Amino acid sequence: MLFFAQNTFRYFFLRSGNTVSPSRRALWPIVSIALLLMSATGYSDEASDLHALLNSDASLHDKGVACRRLAFIGNEESVPILEKLLGNEELSHLARVALEGIPSKRVDDVFQKQLDSAQGDLLIGVIDSIGNRRDAGAVPKLLAALTNSAPTVRPAILYALSDISTVESAEALTNMLKAPVGVSTDLLADCAMRCADRMVKDGKQAEALAIYQSVRNSPASTNLIDAATLATIRLPDASGLKMLSEQLQSPMDSQFQVGLQASRLLPASQAAPVLCRELLLASADRSALILDTLSDLREKSSLETVRKFLEADSPRVRAAAVRTLGRIGDASMVNELLVWCKGPDPVIAADAFSSLVQLEGEGVDAAILNAAKDATDNESIALRLIGERRIPATRTLLIALRSMVQEIRAAAIEALGRTATDADMAPLLDTIQSGTAEERKLAVSAVASICRRSADPDKITPVISSRFADSPLDLQLVRFDLLKTIGGDAALQEVLRSANDSNETIMDAATRALGDWPTGDVAPGLLGLCSSIETPKYKIRALRAFIRIFRQFGLPTDQRLQMARDAFALSTRNEEKVLVLHALLSFQNRESMSFALEYLKTPGLEATAAQVAIYISDQVSDKDSVIAAMRKILESGAEETYAKQARDILAKLGAGPQ
Repeated sequence: MLFFAQNTFRYFFLRSGNTVSPSRRALWPIVSIALLLMSATGYSDEASDLHALLNSDASLHDKGVACRRLAFIGNEESVPILEKLLGNEELSHLARVALEGIPSKRVDDVFQKQLDSAQGDLLIGVIDSIGNRRDAGAVPKLLAALTNSAPTVRPAILYALSDISTVESAEALTNMLKAPVGVSTDLLADCAMRCADRMVKDGKQAEALAIYQSVRNSPASTNLIDAATLATIRLPDASGLKMLSEQLQSPMDSQFQVGLQASRLLPASQAAPVLCRELLLASADRSALILDTLSDLREKSSLETVRKFLEADSPRVRAAAVRTLGRIGDASMVNELLVWCKGPDPVIAADAFSSLVQLEGEGVDAAILNAAKDATDNESIALRLIGERRIPATRTLLIALRSMVQEIRAAAIEALGRTATDADMAPLLDTIQSGTAEERKLAVSAVASICRRSADPDKITPVISSRFADSPLDLQLVRFDLLKTIGGDAALQEVLRSANDSNETIMDAATRALGDWPTGDVAPGLLGLCSSIETPKYKIRALRAFIRIFRQFGLPTDQRLQMARDAFALSTRNEEKVLVLHALLSFQNRESMSFALEYLKTPGLEATAAQVAIYISDQVSDKDSVIAAMRKILESGAEETYAKQARDILAKLGAGPQ
């Protein structure tokens, strides 16, 4: 404990820097001795030493540190010493902080005495301290000072009265609300609210309610009146719920909205019954808003009331009821919501489906599975829900996949795509080969989804390839999209082999897949294709795909630079060379800038090379390299736009053209 105290004081006394002032160095032995005595005599002796320091010629900083410490250990003897500092503009604040922490009636007397002598900011500080100490005895003097004080001081007095929050100060504030004393009504209302809020914390709900009511009846601005209303509703007694009902019944939409806002701030178990009662009486527009509020509260006890509004005349109210049931409903609502999913109103149907997706509670999944097996009008919806909720039901879905009804087969395909594993993929592959055009499209998407979730992509690659090896040409092309989705080395090698196929249609599909390959490991294969493919169209496609890899993927800088050089060497047209130069902007350093400078005089590339080098130079920290680069651009005879930029950079670096 003593070691901690010693080091704490060493920090406070020496924290201004590594250099210790002579006066502060001289004080350290005194403080050290005081700290050593603490173990025997306690805090009282420490306080005495601090008193001596405050009465000495010590620096302002050291006196400030002493005041901070006295805020924790100050005693009766500290009061007159700190009182002397209240008139010191530089130490007054710290002295007040120290006095505020001393539990003595003498402190309150000191602050009240200062009300008669302090001026300006010092007076405002004293008033703040009176408020912080909640000195009830100071209320008469504060009220007396209010009418005679400067306009800048009055707000401090009002806030102090609100902090003290006694019956007397509360009464004064509410009376002033009726007859302001040279201050704004909003300021008075704000202070009254602060007073009431403190009374609530002190357990004086009845007194607080009266103040909130005074604010609500005052000419204060709307936001303060609304705040008073919200505060009333949140009171922990029946008066708050009564006020909530009044707001919800108000003919004024603004007050109704305040009621809805307040409902969301109350415990759901308290607000929901009030909302349900008002729901039965409200107009259609308000009913929809109340239902949305009940949805946010998620209070299960509201279920039966909300359920009644499924039969409301207003489509908007029915839709709101359907949405709310998704948040508060349970398994008993599954079949009812399934019916709404098939209803004629597309908005309500979509809301019902969303509600079923998010419906919580025991038995919900089981109820949906039962509906999926019942061969009713709800079967296809239930199958889609299996997929959306990720319910493990592969056997049920495979049975549905053999249905004679196309809608049911489609729903089963989509659900399998969301829930099935690699081992359950075969029926979907069969559908791709034998289903209708629409089913084939859905099955491809489903298989792709399974492939994305696969834990072993190399294992499923041969399964995909073998299934399409002898298929018609249009089905063979499907495998490239699937292999691209699978990824991994096995899939990549399969597509690379097909990129050199003798059939141009297969070559086209394979190179397109490589152009969109999702990982950077395709780069070596693309580089090889740039040399091995003879057809110019596909050679250019492979080259552009290779450029995309080092432009978009976060490969090591040296690797990207080498790939850029390889691409440039293989480019036979300026179109691809320009792409390479622009790709240098994705890894800006001295080397990529130098690369661009090599082509300042290459026909057709001059402007691009200059532009890229200038842009990259902004990220190069080597000043000499940038200067040399800008001079090289000027020497190349670059067009004036880039020449001017180069000269500006040189001027900024304090250099000029040679």
